[in-house]
Amino acid sequence: MKKAISEVVNNRSSVNAAAKKYDIPEPTLRRYLKKGGRTRELEEHEFPVNAGRYKKTFSTGQIEELKQYIVDIDRRAFGLTKSQFGRLCFDFAESKGITHKFNKDKRAAGRDFIKAFMKESKLTLRKPEATSVARLMAFNKINVGKFFDVLKDLRIAHSFQAANIYNADETGFSTVPTRTPKVISPIGNRRVIKLKSAERGTTVTSVCTISAAGNFVPPFFIFPRKRMNPSFMVGAPPGSEGVAHESGWMTAEKFINYLHHFAKFAHPRKDNPVLMIMDNHASHVTLEAIQYCRDNFIFLLGLPAHTSHKLQPLDVAFYSPLKNAYNSCCDDFMVNNPGCTISIRELASIAGKAYLQVANARTAIKAFEATGIEPFNQAIFNEEDFAPAQTTDMPIQTVESDAFPTSAEPQVIRSTDIPSELVENVTVSTSADSQAITSTDTPSELVATVSTSAEPQPTSSGLPPLPTARTNTSRRPRKNYLPCILRAHQ
Repeated sequence: MKKAISEVVNNRSSVNAAAKKYDIPEPTLRRYLKKGGRTRELEEHEFPVNAGRYKKTFSTGQIEELKQYIVDIDRRAFGLTKSQFGRLCFDFAESKGITHKFNKDKRAAGRDFIKAFMKESKLTLRKPEATSVARLMAFNKINVGKFFDVLKDLRIAHSFQAANIYNADETGFSTVPTRTPKVISPIGNRRVIKLKSAERGTTVTSVCTISAAGNFVPPFFIFPRKRMNPSFMVGAPPGSEGVAHESGWMTAEKFINYLHHFAKFAHPRKDNPVLMIMDNHASHVTLEAIQYCRDNFIFLLGLPAHTSHKLQPLDVAFYSPLKNAYNSCCDDFMVNNPGCTISIRELASIAGKAYLQVANARTAIKAFEATGIEPFNQAIFNEEDFAPAQTTDMPIQTVESDAFPTSAEPQVIRSTDIPSELVENVTVSTSADSQAITSTDTPSELVATVSTSAEPQPTSSGLPPLPTARTNTSRRPRKNYLPCILRAHQ
Protein backbone atom coordinates (compact mmCIF):
# COMPACT_ATOMS: atom_id res chain seq x y z
CA MET A 1 0.00 0.00 0.00
CA LYS A 2 2.81 2.41 0.87
CA LYS A 3 4.58 1.76 -2.42
CA ALA A 4 1.36 2.30 -4.38
CA ILE A 5 0.64 5.57 -2.56
CA SER A 6 4.22 6.73 -3.10
CA GLU A 7 3.98 6.20 -6.85
CA VAL A 8 0.66 8.05 -7.10
CA VAL A 9 1.77 10.95 -4.86
CA ASN A 10 5.01 11.38 -6.80
CA ASN A 11 3.11 11.24 -10.13
CA ARG A 12 4.96 8.16 -11.29
CA SER A 13 1.79 6.17 -11.87
CA SER A 14 -1.96 6.58 -12.05
CA VAL A 15 -4.30 5.19 -9.42
CA ASN A 16 -5.53 2.41 -11.71
CA ALA A 17 -2.02 1.42 -12.76
CA ALA A 18 -0.72 1.40 -9.16
CA ALA A 19 -3.69 -0.65 -7.94
CA LYS A 20 -3.15 -3.22 -10.69
CA LYS A 21 0.61 -3.33 -10.20
CA TYR A 22 0.48 -4.00 -6.44
CA ASP A 23 -2.75 -6.05 -6.50
CA ILE A 24 -4.68 -3.58 -4.35
CA PRO A 25 -8.42 -2.93 -4.76
CA GLU A 26 -8.79 0.39 -6.53
CA PRO A 27 -11.53 1.75 -4.20
CA THR A 28 -9.30 1.04 -1.18
CA LEU A 29 -6.39 2.92 -2.71
CA ARG A 30 -8.60 5.90 -3.63
CA ARG A 31 -10.09 5.96 -0.11
CA TYR A 32 -6.69 6.29 1.56
CA LEU A 33 -5.58 8.91 -0.94
CA LYS A 34 -8.77 10.88 -0.30
CA LYS A 35 -8.29 10.74 3.47
CA GLY A 36 -4.88 12.31 3.27
CA GLY A 37 -5.60 14.65 0.41
CA ARG A 38 -2.71 13.02 -1.51
CA THR A 39 -0.20 14.37 0.96
CA ARG A 40 3.16 12.75 1.48
CA GLU A 41 2.24 12.01 5.12
CA LEU A 42 0.42 8.92 3.91
CA GLU A 43 3.77 7.31 3.23
CA GLU A 44 4.44 7.21 6.98
CA HIS A 45 0.92 6.09 7.90
CA GLU A 46 0.48 2.67 9.54
CA PHE A 47 -2.11 0.74 7.57
CA PRO A 48 -4.17 -2.12 9.03
CA VAL A 49 -3.02 -5.60 8.19
CA ASN A 50 -6.54 -7.06 8.05
CA ALA A 51 -7.47 -7.29 4.39
CA GLY A 52 -11.18 -7.84 5.02
CA ARG A 53 -12.77 -9.98 2.33
CA TYR A 54 -9.38 -10.05 0.56
CA LYS A 55 -7.69 -11.75 3.51
CA LYS A 56 -5.72 -14.82 2.47
CA THR A 57 -6.47 -18.21 3.94
CA PHE A 58 -2.84 -19.25 4.40
CA SER A 59 0.13 -17.25 5.58
CA THR A 60 3.16 -16.61 3.40
CA GLY A 61 5.07 -19.42 5.10
CA GLN A 62 2.23 -21.89 4.67
CA ILE A 63 1.85 -20.99 0.99
CA GLU A 64 5.57 -21.55 0.49
CA GLU A 65 5.28 -24.89 2.29
CA LEU A 66 2.45 -25.98 -0.02
CA LYS A 67 4.37 -24.86 -3.07
CA GLN A 68 7.50 -26.74 -2.02
CA TYR A 69 5.45 -29.88 -1.41
CA ILE A 70 3.97 -29.67 -4.92
CA VAL A 71 7.43 -29.21 -6.42
CA ASP A 72 8.89 -32.15 -4.47
CA ILE A 73 6.08 -34.56 -5.29
CA ASP A 74 6.16 -33.51 -8.96
CA ARG A 75 9.87 -34.33 -9.14
CA ARG A 76 9.07 -37.83 -7.94
CA ALA A 77 6.56 -38.29 -10.79
CA PHE A 78 3.53 -38.14 -8.46
CA GLY A 79 2.19 -34.77 -9.61
CA LEU A 80 -1.20 -33.67 -8.25
CA THR A 81 -4.31 -32.91 -10.29
CA LYS A 82 -6.52 -29.92 -9.53
CA SER A 83 -9.02 -32.00 -7.60
CA GLN A 84 -6.27 -33.69 -5.58
CA PHE A 85 -4.69 -30.33 -4.79
CA GLY A 86 -8.08 -28.96 -3.71
CA ARG A 87 -8.52 -31.80 -1.22
CA LEU A 88 -4.94 -31.35 -0.05
CA CYS A 89 -5.55 -27.66 0.75
CA PHE A 90 -8.73 -28.51 2.68
CA ASP A 91 -7.00 -31.20 4.76
CA PHE A 92 -4.03 -28.89 5.35
CA ALA A 93 -6.26 -26.09 6.63
CA GLU A 94 -8.20 -28.51 8.86
CA SER A 95 -5.05 -30.01 10.35
CA LYS A 96 -3.69 -26.52 11.13
CA GLY A 97 -6.99 -25.30 12.58
CA ILE A 98 -7.16 -22.45 10.04
CA THR A 99 -10.47 -20.70 9.45
CA HIS A 100 -11.31 -21.10 5.77
CA LYS A 101 -14.17 -20.76 3.29
CA PHE A 102 -13.56 -24.02 1.44
CA ASN A 103 -16.44 -26.30 0.46
CA LYS A 104 -17.07 -28.55 3.45
CA ASP A 105 -19.40 -30.85 1.54
CA LYS A 106 -16.79 -31.66 -1.11
CA ARG A 107 -13.97 -31.21 1.40
CA ALA A 108 -11.91 -29.34 -1.17
CA ALA A 109 -10.76 -25.84 -2.08
CA GLY A 110 -12.60 -24.05 -4.87
CA ARG A 111 -11.49 -23.33 -8.42
CA ASP A 112 -10.88 -19.64 -7.72
CA PHE A 113 -8.52 -20.40 -4.85
CA ILE A 114 -6.61 -22.98 -6.91
CA LYS A 115 -6.32 -20.58 -9.86
CA ALA A 116 -5.07 -17.73 -7.64
CA PHE A 117 -2.62 -20.03 -5.84
CA MET A 118 -1.16 -21.34 -9.10
CA LYS A 119 -0.79 -17.81 -10.47
CA GLU A 120 0.89 -16.50 -7.32
CA SER A 121 3.21 -19.53 -7.00
CA LYS A 122 4.02 -19.56 -10.74
CA LEU A 123 2.62 -23.05 -11.24
CA THR A 124 0.92 -24.29 -14.37
CA LEU A 125 -1.19 -27.26 -15.46
CA ARG A 126 0.74 -29.61 -17.76
CA LYS A 127 -0.10 -32.87 -19.49
CA PRO A 128 2.43 -35.38 -18.14
CA GLU A 129 4.24 -38.00 -20.18
CA ALA A 130 3.29 -41.49 -19.07
CA THR A 131 6.41 -43.21 -17.70
CA SER A 132 6.52 -46.78 -16.40
CA VAL A 133 7.67 -47.68 -12.91
CA ALA A 134 10.54 -49.68 -14.41
CA ARG A 135 11.93 -46.53 -16.05
CA LEU A 136 11.67 -44.54 -12.82
CA MET A 137 13.48 -47.30 -10.92
CA ALA A 138 16.21 -47.87 -13.50
CA PHE A 139 17.20 -44.26 -14.10
CA ASN A 140 19.35 -43.73 -11.01
CA LYS A 141 22.87 -42.53 -10.31
CA ILE A 142 24.37 -46.02 -10.28
CA ASN A 143 23.12 -47.10 -13.71
CA VAL A 144 23.76 -43.75 -15.36
CA GLY A 145 27.18 -43.42 -13.74
CA LYS A 146 28.31 -46.84 -15.00
CA PHE A 147 27.11 -46.04 -18.50
CA PHE A 148 29.12 -42.82 -18.61
CA ASP A 149 32.18 -44.58 -17.15
CA VAL A 150 32.17 -47.12 -19.99
CA LEU A 151 31.51 -44.40 -22.56
CA LYS A 152 34.42 -42.38 -21.19
CA ASP A 153 36.80 -45.37 -21.38
CA LEU A 154 35.79 -46.08 -24.97
CA ARG A 155 36.25 -42.49 -26.07
CA ILE A 156 39.67 -42.22 -24.44
CA ALA A 157 40.87 -45.56 -25.80
CA HIS A 158 39.75 -45.02 -29.40
CA SER A 159 39.49 -41.22 -29.72
CA PHE A 160 36.02 -41.24 -31.26
CA GLN A 161 35.12 -37.97 -32.95
CA ALA A 162 31.58 -36.60 -33.17
CA ALA A 163 31.19 -37.81 -36.76
CA ASN A 164 31.94 -41.40 -35.65
CA ILE A 165 29.41 -41.59 -32.79
CA TYR A 166 25.99 -42.89 -33.88
CA ASN A 167 22.69 -43.69 -32.22
CA ALA A 168 20.24 -46.15 -33.80
CA ASP A 169 16.77 -47.17 -32.68
CA GLU A 170 13.53 -48.62 -34.04
CA THR A 171 10.21 -46.82 -34.21
CA GLY A 172 6.85 -47.68 -35.73
CA PHE A 173 4.75 -45.90 -38.36
CA SER A 174 1.08 -46.87 -38.45
CA THR A 175 -1.25 -46.46 -41.40
CA VAL A 176 -3.70 -44.92 -38.88
CA PRO A 177 -2.11 -41.96 -37.01
CA THR A 178 -2.48 -42.01 -33.26
CA ARG A 179 -2.91 -38.25 -32.92
CA THR A 180 -5.66 -36.18 -34.52
CA PRO A 181 -4.97 -32.48 -35.17
CA LYS A 182 -7.35 -29.80 -33.92
CA VAL A 183 -9.78 -28.38 -36.48
CA ILE A 184 -11.75 -25.12 -36.73
CA SER A 185 -15.42 -25.63 -35.95
CA PRO A 186 -18.43 -23.37 -35.19
CA ILE A 187 -19.07 -22.54 -31.57
CA GLY A 188 -21.74 -24.72 -30.04
CA ASN A 189 -20.98 -27.95 -31.90
CA ARG A 190 -21.25 -30.73 -29.37
CA ARG A 191 -19.42 -33.23 -31.52
CA VAL A 192 -16.62 -32.57 -34.01
CA ILE A 193 -15.40 -35.45 -36.16
CA LYS A 194 -12.32 -35.91 -38.33
CA LEU A 195 -11.82 -38.45 -41.10
CA LYS A 196 -9.19 -41.15 -40.57
CA SER A 197 -7.91 -43.97 -42.72
CA ALA A 198 -9.32 -46.96 -40.80
CA GLU A 199 -10.29 -48.22 -37.35
CA ARG A 200 -7.04 -50.15 -36.89
CA GLY A 201 -3.82 -49.71 -38.79
CA THR A 202 -0.80 -51.70 -39.90
CA THR A 203 2.55 -50.87 -38.34
CA VAL A 204 5.79 -50.66 -40.31
CA THR A 205 9.06 -50.63 -38.38
CA SER A 206 11.68 -48.04 -39.30
CA VAL A 207 15.26 -47.88 -37.99
CA CYS A 208 16.58 -44.32 -37.77
CA THR A 209 20.24 -43.50 -37.24
CA ILE A 210 21.85 -40.15 -36.42
CA SER A 211 25.40 -39.07 -35.60
CA ALA A 212 26.70 -36.53 -33.12
CA ALA A 213 28.00 -34.41 -36.03
CA GLY A 214 24.49 -33.98 -37.45
CA ASN A 215 24.64 -36.69 -40.15
CA PHE A 216 21.73 -39.02 -40.88
CA VAL A 217 21.78 -42.57 -42.21
CA PRO A 218 18.73 -43.13 -44.51
CA PRO A 219 15.90 -45.06 -42.81
CA PHE A 220 15.69 -48.85 -42.88
CA PHE A 221 12.07 -50.10 -43.22
CA ILE A 222 10.68 -53.51 -42.23
CA PHE A 223 7.29 -54.24 -43.83
CA PRO A 224 4.88 -56.85 -42.42
CA ARG A 225 4.89 -59.04 -45.52
CA LYS A 226 6.42 -62.39 -46.53
CA ARG A 227 7.91 -61.02 -49.76
CA MET A 228 9.26 -57.55 -50.46
CA ASN A 229 7.55 -55.50 -53.17
CA PRO A 230 9.59 -52.64 -54.72
CA SER A 231 6.44 -50.48 -54.82
CA PHE A 232 6.53 -50.26 -51.02
CA MET A 233 9.59 -47.99 -51.23
CA VAL A 234 8.20 -45.47 -53.74
CA GLY A 235 8.69 -41.97 -52.32
CA ALA A 236 11.01 -43.04 -49.50
CA PRO A 237 14.02 -40.81 -48.66
CA PRO A 238 16.98 -41.31 -51.03
CA GLY A 239 19.22 -44.18 -49.94
CA SER A 240 16.53 -45.88 -47.86
CA GLU A 241 16.29 -49.66 -47.82
CA GLY A 242 13.31 -51.92 -47.16
CA VAL A 243 12.93 -55.59 -46.23
CA ALA A 244 9.95 -57.81 -45.50
CA HIS A 245 9.13 -59.96 -42.48
CA GLU A 246 5.89 -61.60 -41.43
CA SER A 247 5.67 -59.73 -38.13
CA GLY A 248 7.04 -56.41 -39.30
CA TRP A 249 9.32 -56.24 -36.24
CA MET A 250 13.08 -56.25 -35.89
CA THR A 251 14.61 -59.72 -35.73
CA ALA A 252 18.18 -61.03 -35.49
CA GLU A 253 18.26 -61.71 -39.24
CA LYS A 254 16.93 -58.29 -40.19
CA PHE A 255 19.37 -56.61 -37.81
CA ILE A 256 22.25 -58.10 -39.81
CA ASN A 257 20.67 -56.59 -42.92
CA TYR A 258 20.52 -53.26 -41.16
CA LEU A 259 24.20 -53.46 -40.17
CA HIS A 260 25.10 -53.91 -43.84
CA HIS A 261 22.95 -50.87 -44.65
CA PHE A 262 24.61 -48.87 -41.86
CA ALA A 263 28.15 -49.78 -42.93
CA LYS A 264 27.49 -48.47 -46.47
CA PHE A 265 27.00 -44.93 -45.11
CA ALA A 266 29.17 -44.89 -41.95
CA HIS A 267 32.26 -46.38 -43.73
CA PRO A 268 33.91 -47.97 -40.64
CA ARG A 269 37.56 -48.89 -41.13
CA LYS A 270 40.46 -50.02 -39.00
CA ASP A 271 41.85 -46.49 -38.89
CA ASN A 272 38.36 -44.99 -38.58
CA PRO A 273 36.19 -47.13 -36.24
CA VAL A 274 32.67 -46.02 -35.31
CA LEU A 275 30.71 -46.21 -32.07
CA MET A 276 27.05 -47.20 -32.22
CA ILE A 277 24.87 -46.59 -29.16
CA MET A 278 21.59 -48.51 -29.01
CA ASP A 279 19.35 -50.46 -26.64
CA ASN A 280 20.00 -54.07 -25.66
CA HIS A 281 17.14 -55.69 -27.56
CA ALA A 282 17.58 -59.43 -28.03
CA SER A 283 17.94 -59.02 -31.80
CA HIS A 284 20.90 -56.65 -31.31
CA VAL A 285 23.11 -58.94 -29.23
CA THR A 286 23.24 -62.15 -31.23
CA LEU A 287 26.57 -63.87 -31.89
CA GLU A 288 26.32 -63.20 -35.61
CA ALA A 289 25.74 -59.48 -35.05
CA ILE A 290 28.67 -59.22 -32.64
CA GLN A 291 30.95 -61.04 -35.05
CA TYR A 292 29.95 -58.76 -37.92
CA CYS A 293 30.70 -55.69 -35.79
CA ARG A 294 34.10 -57.07 -34.83
CA ASP A 295 34.98 -57.77 -38.44
CA ASN A 296 33.86 -54.30 -39.56
CA PHE A 297 35.30 -52.15 -36.74
CA ILE A 298 31.95 -51.19 -35.20
CA PHE A 299 31.86 -50.72 -31.43
CA LEU A 300 28.46 -51.44 -29.85
CA LEU A 301 27.58 -49.69 -26.60
CA GLY A 302 24.31 -50.80 -25.01
CA LEU A 303 22.16 -48.43 -22.98
CA PRO A 304 21.16 -49.53 -19.45
CA ALA A 305 17.72 -51.15 -19.43
CA HIS A 306 14.75 -48.77 -19.20
CA THR A 307 16.83 -45.59 -19.53
CA SER A 308 16.38 -44.78 -23.21
CA HIS A 309 13.86 -42.01 -22.41
CA LYS A 310 16.74 -39.99 -20.94
CA LEU A 311 19.95 -41.40 -22.47
CA GLN A 312 18.97 -42.12 -26.08
CA PRO A 313 19.32 -39.07 -28.37
CA LEU A 314 16.65 -40.29 -30.80
CA ASP A 315 14.05 -40.63 -28.04
CA VAL A 316 15.01 -37.33 -26.43
CA ALA A 317 14.87 -34.96 -29.40
CA PHE A 318 14.01 -36.63 -32.70
CA TYR A 319 11.12 -39.08 -32.53
CA SER A 320 8.56 -36.71 -31.02
CA PRO A 321 8.80 -34.08 -33.81
CA LEU A 322 9.02 -36.90 -36.36
CA LYS A 323 5.72 -38.42 -35.18
CA ASN A 324 4.05 -35.01 -35.13
CA ALA A 325 5.20 -34.33 -38.68
CA TYR A 326 4.06 -37.82 -39.78
CA ASN A 327 0.57 -37.29 -38.33
CA SER A 328 0.34 -33.96 -40.14
CA CYS A 329 1.42 -35.53 -43.44
CA CYS A 330 -1.15 -38.31 -43.02
CA ASP A 331 -3.86 -35.70 -42.50
CA ASP A 332 -2.73 -33.85 -45.63
CA PHE A 333 -2.91 -37.09 -47.62
CA MET A 334 -6.48 -37.78 -46.49
CA VAL A 335 -7.56 -34.24 -47.40
CA ASN A 336 -5.88 -34.28 -50.81
CA ASN A 337 -7.10 -37.80 -51.64
CA PRO A 338 -10.77 -38.00 -50.59
CA GLY A 339 -12.11 -41.52 -50.49
CA CYS A 340 -8.63 -43.09 -50.35
CA THR A 341 -7.07 -44.86 -47.39
CA ILE A 342 -3.44 -45.10 -46.33
CA SER A 343 -1.83 -48.50 -46.92
CA ILE A 344 1.75 -49.70 -46.62
CA ARG A 345 2.24 -48.75 -50.30
CA GLU A 346 1.82 -45.06 -49.41
CA LEU A 347 3.40 -45.23 -45.96
CA ALA A 348 7.06 -44.91 -47.03
CA SER A 349 6.24 -41.85 -49.12
CA ILE A 350 4.33 -40.14 -46.28
CA ALA A 351 6.96 -41.08 -43.69
CA GLY A 352 9.68 -39.84 -46.07
CA LYS A 353 8.09 -36.37 -46.28
CA ALA A 354 7.91 -36.16 -42.50
CA TYR A 355 11.48 -37.46 -42.15
CA LEU A 356 12.88 -34.81 -44.48
CA GLN A 357 11.06 -32.09 -42.54
CA VAL A 358 12.71 -32.85 -39.21
CA ALA A 359 16.01 -34.50 -40.20
CA ASN A 360 18.39 -31.58 -39.85
CA ALA A 361 21.85 -31.25 -38.36
CA ARG A 362 20.77 -28.95 -35.55
CA THR A 363 18.27 -31.49 -34.19
CA ALA A 364 20.84 -34.31 -34.18
CA ILE A 365 23.53 -32.21 -32.51
CA LYS A 366 21.15 -30.97 -29.82
CA ALA A 367 19.96 -34.54 -29.19
CA PHE A 368 23.46 -35.77 -28.33
CA GLU A 369 24.12 -32.63 -26.29
CA ALA A 370 20.95 -33.11 -24.23
CA THR A 371 22.02 -36.63 -23.23
CA GLY A 372 25.61 -35.68 -22.33
CA ILE A 373 27.14 -38.00 -24.93
CA GLU A 374 28.67 -35.33 -27.20
CA PRO A 375 30.15 -33.13 -25.91
CA PHE A 376 30.87 -35.58 -23.11
CA ASN A 377 29.18 -34.32 -19.94
CA GLN A 378 28.89 -36.83 -17.13
CA ALA A 379 27.14 -34.25 -14.91
CA ILE A 380 24.35 -33.48 -17.40
CA PHE A 381 21.75 -34.94 -15.01
CA ASN A 382 21.16 -33.36 -11.58
CA GLU A 383 19.36 -34.43 -8.43
CA GLU A 384 15.97 -33.47 -9.87
CA ASP A 385 16.42 -35.99 -12.70
CA PHE A 386 17.15 -38.79 -10.22
CA ALA A 387 14.40 -37.78 -7.77
CA PRO A 388 11.80 -40.29 -9.08
CA ALA A 389 14.21 -43.14 -8.29
CA GLN A 390 14.22 -42.11 -4.61
CA THR A 391 10.69 -43.47 -4.29
CA THR A 392 12.00 -47.03 -4.59
CA ASP A 393 15.07 -46.53 -2.38
CA MET A 394 14.64 -48.35 0.93
CA PRO A 395 16.54 -47.29 4.09
CA ILE A 396 18.41 -50.06 5.91
CA GLN A 397 19.97 -49.31 9.29
CA THR A 398 22.73 -51.64 10.43
CA VAL A 399 23.54 -52.58 14.02
CA GLU A 400 27.00 -51.63 15.21
CA SER A 401 29.40 -54.55 15.64
CA ASP A 402 32.81 -54.78 17.32
CA ALA A 403 34.33 -56.51 14.32
CA PHE A 404 32.66 -54.29 11.78
CA PRO A 405 31.97 -50.81 13.21
CA THR A 406 29.29 -48.98 11.26
CA SER A 407 27.90 -45.48 11.24
CA ALA A 408 24.81 -44.71 13.30
CA GLU A 409 23.23 -42.94 10.34
CA PRO A 410 20.85 -45.04 8.21
CA GLN A 411 22.23 -46.10 4.87
CA VAL A 412 20.22 -46.02 1.65
CA ILE A 413 20.93 -49.16 -0.33
CA ARG A 414 19.46 -49.79 -3.76
CA SER A 415 18.62 -53.25 -4.94
CA THR A 416 21.05 -52.65 -7.77
CA ASP A 417 23.86 -52.64 -5.19
CA ILE A 418 23.11 -56.20 -4.04
CA PRO A 419 24.22 -59.05 -6.34
CA SER A 420 21.34 -61.31 -7.26
CA GLU A 421 23.22 -64.44 -6.15
CA LEU A 422 23.31 -63.15 -2.55
CA VAL A 423 19.56 -62.70 -2.32
CA GLU A 424 18.91 -66.46 -2.57
CA ASN A 425 20.93 -67.15 0.61
CA VAL A 426 18.98 -64.77 2.86
CA THR A 427 16.47 -65.87 5.49
CA VAL A 428 14.01 -63.49 7.15
CA SER A 429 12.84 -63.75 10.75
CA THR A 430 10.12 -61.41 12.02
CA SER A 431 9.38 -60.04 15.46
CA ALA A 432 7.04 -57.47 16.91
CA ASP A 433 9.45 -54.58 16.48
CA SER A 434 11.78 -55.39 13.64
CA GLN A 435 12.87 -57.85 10.99
CA ALA A 436 16.29 -59.51 11.17
CA ILE A 437 17.85 -60.47 7.87
CA THR A 438 20.63 -62.99 8.41
CA SER A 439 22.76 -64.59 5.70
CA THR A 440 23.37 -68.30 6.14
CA ASP A 441 26.93 -67.87 4.95
CA THR A 442 27.86 -65.13 7.44
CA PRO A 443 28.52 -65.17 11.23
CA SER A 444 25.41 -64.89 13.38
CA GLU A 445 26.55 -61.60 14.92
CA LEU A 446 26.33 -59.80 11.59
CA VAL A 447 22.67 -58.89 11.59
CA ALA A 448 21.04 -56.05 9.65
CA THR A 449 17.94 -54.57 11.27
CA VAL A 450 15.30 -53.28 8.88
CA SER A 451 12.42 -50.98 9.76
CA THR A 452 9.04 -52.61 9.07
CA SER A 453 6.67 -49.65 9.02
CA ALA A 454 4.39 -50.50 6.13
CA GLU A 455 2.87 -47.04 5.87
CA PRO A 456 4.73 -43.70 5.75
CA GLN A 457 4.80 -41.90 9.06
CA PRO A 458 2.69 -38.69 9.23
CA THR A 459 4.55 -35.41 9.17
CA SER A 460 4.27 -32.61 11.72
CA SER A 461 3.57 -30.04 8.99
CA GLY A 462 0.10 -31.41 8.26
CA LEU A 463 0.98 -32.40 4.69
CA PRO A 464 1.07 -36.03 3.55
CA PRO A 465 4.56 -37.59 3.41
CA LEU A 466 6.33 -37.84 0.08
CA PRO A 467 5.99 -41.24 -1.65
CA THR A 468 8.62 -43.72 -0.48
CA ALA A 469 9.19 -47.43 -0.98
CA ARG A 470 7.70 -49.78 1.56
CA THR A 471 10.04 -52.09 3.42
CA ASN A 472 7.73 -55.06 2.86
CA THR A 473 8.34 -55.84 -0.79
CA SER A 474 5.61 -56.78 -3.26
CA ARG A 475 5.01 -60.26 -4.58
CA ARG A 476 7.41 -59.67 -7.46
CA PRO A 477 10.84 -58.48 -6.20
CA ARG A 478 12.53 -55.50 -7.71
CA LYS A 479 14.72 -56.38 -10.66
CA ASN A 480 18.43 -55.75 -10.80
CA TYR A 481 18.80 -53.04 -13.45
CA LEU A 482 22.55 -52.99 -13.79
CA PRO A 483 23.50 -51.49 -17.15
CA CYS A 484 24.14 -54.13 -19.80
CA ILE A 485 27.18 -52.97 -21.73
CA LEU A 486 28.08 -54.78 -24.93
CA ARG A 487 31.33 -53.89 -26.61
CA ALA A 488 32.20 -55.40 -29.96
CA HIS A 489 35.71 -54.64 -31.07
CA GLN A 490 38.54 -55.93 -33.21
